[in-house]
Amino acid sequence: MSWKGCPSGHILELTVHLLISEAAACYYIYAVFAQQLILIAFEFVLSSRFTLQWPREFPDRKLDTDSPEDMKWVYEQALTRAEKYNISGVTYMLTMGVVKNIIPAVASTNAIVAAACVNETVKLLTFCSQSLNTYMMYMGSTGVYSHTFVYERKEDCPVCTSTVRKMIIGAQTSLNELMQQMRDGDLRLKSPSITSGSGKTLYMQKPPALEKATRPNLDKPLSSLIANGEELAVTDPMFPDINLTLSITFG
Repeated sequence: MSWKGCPSGHILELTVHLLISEAAACYYIYAVFAQQLILIAFEFVLSSRFTLQWPREFPDRKLDTDSPEDMKWVYEQALTRAEKYNISGVTYMLTMGVVKNIIPAVASTNAIVAAACVNETVKLLTFCSQSLNTYMMYMGSTGVYSHTFVYERKEDCPVCTSTVRKMIIGAQTSLNELMQQMRDGDLRLKSPSITSGSGKTLYMQKPPALEKATRPNLDKPLSSLIANGEELAVTDPMFPDINLTLSITFG
C-alpha cells in the first residue's frame, strides 16, 4: 500500500486500526499463555495427587485409572488442592485426560487430514511440488514428520488382479502338501478348499459331511487327481469374496 497522497485522517485511522490489532494480538497471546500456565499448574496438582498422595493413602493398592471410584478420589483431592491456591478449571473430564494421558484424537486427526488436503490442493493449483502419490504416513509420537512412497501393484495380487498363479510342483506331491505350501507361502491361506478345473471337488473344509468325503484325497498324489497344467479353484477365509486360480505344472 502506498501512503503517498493519502489524507491525514485516513493515515490516522489506519494507524489506530493497526494499534488495536496489535493490542488484540498481544492480549490474545497473553490470554493463551495465562491459560497454559493455569493448565500446567492444574496438571502439576493432579500429578502430585496420584503419584505422591495415592501411595501414602493406599500403600497396598495401585491406582486403577479405569475405576470410577479411584478417579473420583483423585478429582476430589485435586479440586481441594486447587481451591486452596485459587486454581480454576478443575473438572472430572480434565482429570481423566491428565491421569490417563488422553489425547483428543478426533480433533487432532481431522486437523492433520485437513492440513494434508490443503497442502495437496496448493500443489495441484500452483505446481510448486510433486503431488502425493498413493500413500502418506504421519508420525507425531517423536515429532512432526511424514513420508510418502508409491505402493507398487503386485502383478499376481489375488485381490486386485485376476491373474492365474502358476505353480511348479512334483508329480508325487500330495494334495495335503500343496495346501501346506499355500499356508506357508506368500498367500498365507488359513483353511483352503480346492476344486479342479473340471469341476471335481478335491477337498472341502465345510460342511463336515463333505469334508469327511473328500478327506481321503489329502494323501493322494496330485498326478492322480488332476492333469498336468490343469487349473485349480481355491477358496479361503482370508479372501472371502475371491476365488484364487492356480495353474499346476508337474516338474
